[in-house]
Amino acid sequence: EFELTNPKLFNKTLKELNLTNRYKISVIALSHADEEGAIIPNQSTITKPGDIVTIIGTEKDVEAFEEIATA
Repeated sequence: EFELTNPKLFNKTLKELNLTNRYKISVIALSHADEEGAIIPNQSTITKPGDIVTIIGTEKDVEAFEEIATA
C-alpha cells in the first residue's frame, strides 16, 4: 500500500494505465485522498493525485511499480 505521487499516473483510468500487462501487478483497493474509505476499483476507475493504492503481484513486480508510482 502506498501513495501515488507520479503525475504521469494521475487522471487516467486503470484501463489506460494497463498495469497488469505493463507491470504485472493488480490494484485491489484504492482510496482517493478527497474521499473517505477504500473502493474495489474497476477498469474505469480514475486515479487522482494522492490516491492510496493496494496492489498485488510478486515482490519484485510490486517493488518495481512502487518506484514508478512514487517517483
